[in-house]
Amino acid sequence: MRFLDSHGLLGSRLLLGHCVHVDAANIRMICRAGASISTQPVSNRVLGPGIAPVSAFLQAGINVDIGTDDANCNDACDVLSDLKTLGWCNAPSIATLRP
Repeated sequence: MRFLDSHGLLGSRLLLGHCVHVDAANIRMICRAGASISTQPVSNRVLGPGIAPVSAFLQAGINVDIGTDDANCNDACDVLSDLKTLGWCNAPSIATLRP
């Protein structure tokens, strides 16, 4: 995130993909910049890089969308199925969110 920020790339027009390896400082930077995050829960489960901390993104006020990635790491490419997987991956933390 620091690299993107130092080059003027971290801003409200940026859509970051996956974001499975972020810390609290990164989340604050993303939030301050107004950037958005696209999470691909099935792809992340198939490829194994980790699970995005979606509840932390939402609690920080970051806009989060869901993507299917592509057929080489998600054979269904079904956004509703991926949304269900996202719920399973983040169930304990998402359940504690309040509107």
